[in-house]
Amino acid sequence: MPALNLKSGARVKLHGLVKTPEHNDLCGVVVREEGERWLVKLDGGKELKLKPANLLADPDAAIKAPKAKKEGGSAEKKRARFGEEGGSVKVTVHETADDEQGSEEEDDDPPFSTWANEVVSLKMLSGVGEAEDRAFSPLFTHQVFYSPPVVKDGERTHEELLIGYESPEVEVVYAANTLRAWIDFRNKGTVPMKELSRAGLLARTNVLSSLEERVPSDYAPRRADVEQDATSDFTPFGALVSSEPAASDEGAFEVYHSCPTTPEEVTYVKRMQTMVTWLIETGSVIQVPDARWNVFYLYRSRPRPGGGTAHALMGFLSAYRYWVYPAQVGVKTPEANLDLHRLRISQCVVLPPYHRQGHGARLLRAVYRHAMQDDKVLDVSVEDPSEDFQALRDATDAKILSDAGALLPLAAPDAALRDVGRRFKLCRSQLRRLATIAKFVSIGERDPEADPERRGDAEFTALRLSVKASLYKQSLCLARGIVSIPDEDAADGEEGEE
Repeated sequence: MPALNLKSGARVKLHGLVKTPEHNDLCGVVVREEGERWLVKLDGGKELKLKPANLLADPDAAIKAPKAKKEGGSAEKKRARFGEEGGSVKVTVHETADDEQGSEEEDDDPPFSTWANEVVSLKMLSGVGEAEDRAFSPLFTHQVFYSPPVVKDGERTHEELLIGYESPEVEVVYAANTLRAWIDFRNKGTVPMKELSRAGLLARTNVLSSLEERVPSDYAPRRADVEQDATSDFTPFGALVSSEPAASDEGAFEVYHSCPTTPEEVTYVKRMQTMVTWLIETGSVIQVPDARWNVFYLYRSRPRPGGGTAHALMGFLSAYRYWVYPAQVGVKTPEANLDLHRLRISQCVVLPPYHRQGHGARLLRAVYRHAMQDDKVLDVSVEDPSEDFQALRDATDAKILSDAGALLPLAAPDAALRDVGRRFKLCRSQLRRLATIAKFVSIGERDPEADPERRGDAEFTALRLSVKASLYKQSLCLARGIVSIPDEDAADGEEGEE
């Protein structure tokens, strides 16, 4: 095999293509380099953008002439397609039409595969009519569908793909009240194993097994069982924390709090945790029963036509109760504070049909309301918050403090952060963020462009510089790999980390 010298005009031979194996062993001419790929014009006239790893020097470059085109069209090329006959998928040979010519980019997706994100759906049956049922797509399917070997070069293989089916569809149907679920998997045919092996695929995706192993639950054997559950009477677990009337029609948004320990609620929480796999990136389920887990359920309640009340789950939040060493937070009589603890939020899920409607803030406010009624709760913190949740938390906390007239005072240099934290159950790291927010709000309200008399104001200048210094210190710590940002004003020994 001659050495490969990639340049315009060089003749090459294609090999190692996975998604379009029918192009392997074809030859062509290199046109030009485009980024990390090379544009190659095949002898039949078609152009492909290929990686250098998929190109070899054409051993017959000196004697091979371009293939002649067929009359009225391009050279014949074999392409595997799904047949239209029922049953197993029939692999047929099609002639590439002229309108299929043009530049195509070869990627690494295997043949006979379908993106799971496009064919998997979740549906919540309200039990009060189809108009109130909600269907949505999961946010993450790579945690459920991947093919063996599980790891290749440190990564899972074939993530988010259903391999070996024609037109597959997966629907997980839930009763919106009891959360009992049923799996419906449909397809128009399967690809013969011979064709999968020829394409380098080891196996067909076992859809039902993947769901049962990676999204475990007590799935119902029939859809009718789930429909019956959706119309049955259901009483939410725990105590009602808040109830707000729905603006659009009759009914209310209700938040309940409970610590799942009974067998019935443990089963319910395990069903609910299947949503974590679908909706949280690398999310892990909570282990119940455990009295230290605090779960907040958000429901949409509405009266049933025949009497009673229907409850449909809209979201949930879980928080773990961590014990706090009293001396660590400045308590002088530790023997009287052995039950002092923090609530650390672990999961916060709002189902996609209810996004951008204020329900995440509703759940968070319910947590603070519960915490402020318990003298044993020191503060509320969050375990590894995402950027979206941190933004939600900042906005919700700032609104709570602003409504109580406690936000702007945090901008003062001598602000009593500890007193505000104790009152509103805010941990010290979050208080520092709110103090910065308060400073920005204060600067905005005293904008020298809008109020020329404040130009050169020493107090305004000091406030502006303090915000810059705070941001600089945070950026410097992060640049040095220091996750914990030191708080020079924390003289009371309070723990500031989450």
